Amino acid sequence: MLSEMLGELNGSHTGARYNAPGASLKTAVLGLFLDNTYEGDGLRVEEVIKRGPFDVKKTGVTPGCIIEKIDGHNILAGEDYNWMLDGKAGKPIHVTVFNPTTKKRSDVTVKAISKGEQNELLYKRWVDRNRALVDSLSGGQLAYVHVKTCAPCSAASSTRNLCLMARWLVPTRSTSGPSLPAYSCARTTTATATASPLSIRNWVSANSSVPPCLAR
Repeated sequence: MLSEMLGELNGSHTGARYNAPGASLKTAVLGLFLDNTYEGDGLRVEEVIKRGPFDVKKTGVTPGCIIEKIDGHNILAGEDYNWMLDGKAGKPIHVTVFNPTTKKRSDVTVKAISKGEQNELLYKRWVDRNRALVDSLSGGQLAYVHVKTCAPCSAASSTRNLCLMARWLVPTRSTSGPSLPAYSCARTTTATATASPLSIRNWVSANSSVPPCLAR
């Protein structure tokens, strides 16, 4: 009913919704991709997310390592371990890690993060991967930038260094807000927005709308 009432206003960017209160005790995450095919005890690391808890300090945790314990609790095959992280976002946790390559076991302390913080890391990971691919395909001649929101500070931050490039590419999808390349072109007078070569344009069109948390 609220949506219909707002529709009578014939205005843009209007809406109504209700968000129920979430759990009072939020489950933290580790900033890792885990191997879902692993069936033994513990959690086998598939990837350490850049800028995450196990990346910002020297933990020695690499792909293939097994996380055996969290705060002294054994992680057993087939049993839920998430309760071990309840209410621990932003707090130090102690994990026991086994490295099958070196056959060494070590205790590591890291600060767990919230799911929201991990989603932000995944967004940055997505942008990094897009930028690396565009740089590779263009031979370093084409810059890549994703303007996250339509706020002027976000757009200005994203385009600040693009004056150094002769050409640059701004995907228009998966962006919170209206058309931002036009704003960027106006703000960056020495750069020319382009989508060449064709292979890069096609790739960005196909991939820039993938949600960061799913882009693996």
